[in-house]
Amino acid sequence: MGENTNETGTIFRAINLKTPWAISHEQYMELLQEHVGFNGNYDTGASLLMNLSDGIQDVKQNYDRQGLQYEPPTLGIIFGESMRHYPSAYYNDRDNAVMINLNLLEDMAFMPQEEILDFKRDDGFVTFRGTMKDMAHAIGVEEAHHALFVQQKGEQKDLVDPTNLPVDEYHARDDEYLALLAKRRLGIKRGYPTETVDFLSRMIKDAASVRLK
Repeated sequence: MGENTNETGTIFRAINLKTPWAISHEQYMELLQEHVGFNGNYDTGASLLMNLSDGIQDVKQNYDRQGLQYEPPTLGIIFGESMRHYPSAYYNDRDNAVMINLNLLEDMAFMPQEEILDFKRDDGFVTFRGTMKDMAHAIGVEEAHHALFVQQKGEQKDLVDPTNLPVDEYHARDDEYLALLAKRRLGIKRGYPTETVDFLSRMIKDAASVRLK
């Protein structure tokens, strides 16, 4: 934990976990309670971090089986005054880290955990339909897959504000489309509800239509 400098020279506060899937539920609870100022139920927050970490590990295990060279990303949690300067969740290719904003984690922890909900962007577009634990897992899968994309392509991921594009156009981009396929594939294996799998399938179909144009 400490202060880090980003590409623009801005100082931000984050805690970085090198092997997040190896951290216990109790350790995550301690981290939230004592280190990052989490405002919410510690047990729920820890469970969400466990599911997010599972998503990172599932990508790692999937590509380990394929024999691909892949360095799994670490998990970074942005907290404090820095939160308002950064997206809710993103892949930091400079440090090979999946970054989650504490604000997002707190919002997710306050929501009903077992209900299937629509998670919307500020402009109203639905970006995920499912339970909060599955959304956390999907975030881990998506951002860890972006790490694979960067490592396989040997170049930095283009940074695009998703709110500047329609959802189907954003997901039609190579990196996002491949991550979407991985979310459905690994989500089915994990046991996502039918509603979530169907939602991901529709997103893939819409993005594929854009890619054919």
